[in-house]
Amino acid sequence: MFHKLLFGEGVMGAGELKYGGSALRRIHAKSNRRKAEAYWLGFLEGVLASEAIESLEVASIRAEAEQFLQLFGDAAAADLIQDLDTAYSDFRREIFGIISGIVDYRLRPFSESSPNDCCNRFFGFCAGIACDNRLKVIEVEKLIDRIDQSAQLLEDARIAALRRVAAKAISDGHLSTEEKEDIGKWIVRLVGDSCADTGLPTYGNTPSIDGVLRDSSKLVFENAGFVVTGTF
Repeated sequence: MFHKLLFGEGVMGAGELKYGGSALRRIHAKSNRRKAEAYWLGFLEGVLASEAIESLEVASIRAEAEQFLQLFGDAAAADLIQDLDTAYSDFRREIFGIISGIVDYRLRPFSESSPNDCCNRFFGFCAGIACDNRLKVIEVEKLIDRIDQSAQLLEDARIAALRRVAAKAISDGHLSTEEKEDIGKWIVRLVGDSCADTGLPTYGNTPSIDGVLRDSSKLVFENAGFVVTGTF
């Protein structure tokens, strides 16, 4: 039955869910768009977490907006890029207000309807607070609060470890350089290096995680079989 459903035979009708067919492309496109929207919303929330726009954040904001615009043609991302090029008298305050407006607008119709929404939004938030490589206590406090509001996030061992490191770091009310670096390393494990480090947007780029096997030729299955499971 699984074979018939996957390749469009039998009860589903020919071609309906055929691999590489238009139906699957539409499903994947919708899923990818939803993932990006959750990540983009979380990223902007992360940028706002410090309650100010820092000079070093501007390049990262632009890079993420350009990526979202290129991938999905998002009008809000296009407007934000244009606003970043406008010479406001109080530039950073104006940009903070503009991003706050985008977040408010996107939050109204957005609801976390699946576990993936929660995770993707959280990953975006992590990228947002770390995009200038300068963590503040208030950002770390909001990071911990987001984790505490979701039992699902705490089920992820990496996120649970991030919370422990973050909570210990701010237990005395301030962050040392070493503590900032420790938290930053855990964030890198989740979303990759910040744009401040690479010059690249975090969305759509693979994080560098220690111990991950990336060369499939090193996988050897002798006298054994294996299966691949999950959602594809």
